Amino acid sequence: MGDSKPAAKLALGVVTFNNDAAQLAHLLRSVELAAREAAARAAVSLYVIDNGAETVWPASPAHGVALRRLAPVGNVGFGHAMNLLMAAAFADEAAGWFLCVNPDGVLHRRCLGELLLASGAAPGALVEARQFPEEHRKAYDAATMETPWASGACLLIPRVLYEAVGGFDPNFFMYLEDIDLSWRARAAGFKVLVAPGALFGHSVMGRAASPAVERFTLTSGRYLAFKWKGERFREWVEGLLVGRGLFASRAELPALPETGAGRFDTFDTSVADFEHGFDFAPVRW
Repeated sequence: MGDSKPAAKLALGVVTFNNDAAQLAHLLRSVELAAREAAARAAVSLYVIDNGAETVWPASPAHGVALRRLAPVGNVGFGHAMNLLMAAAFADEAAGWFLCVNPDGVLHRRCLGELLLASGAAPGALVEARQFPEEHRKAYDAATMETPWASGACLLIPRVLYEAVGGFDPNFFMYLEDIDLSWRARAAGFKVLVAPGALFGHSVMGRAASPAVERFTLTSGRYLAFKWKGERFREWVEGLLVGRGLFASRAELPALPETGAGRFDTFDTSVADFEHGFDFAPVRW
């Protein structure tokens, strides 16, 4: 009889920030169901790290899903923390993919299988799950499912792409690191795809506006434009940072980090899109 074990492993990574136990239990239950559906394609493991207070996960890991907690290193930002999880996951030579998963969402039971199916049809591509009940309004090709960038809320990163371009640029503390990774992937010749059958429950509408979120978003937008040579966009964002009272003057804006550091190089900056504001792509509505 042949070996019935999956040929590769799929590692899920979750960075928490003061998430409550009920929310994590809900996520873990969805991981269990999705892992069962995808069992013929890959064995699933879960890597977690806390950026905030220590979180409480269920006492027993989900059936068939190995759970590994990394020691926290403080609030180092989403991309930096996710990179720690990726490095740990890909240290296992059998790990073929890493899936970024937001802790405030849930996987549809077919999500993992659909992501792996899409990845098998386009090896090396970044593949994002389709979020519900609200989708991103950025465009994608209805025939090829190619899209200008992929959301990091539920994002499949194949080993071959990770080895070629690395993980997230840690200079982004929060927000837009997924756009940067997508552009780097495309500039290196990889596709960026939406998997329409891979559903990720992630309700973001109706959230209260937050000055902290606005500051993080605009600061990340400023760095993205600096890195990818979008000078007009950077000047516009700097005007917003000052005009909205987040900084007293342009002279007080934080120093921009140096770029061109090894695997976080920008490659071909022509893939960048600063013509559509903070959508960074043509929109569907």
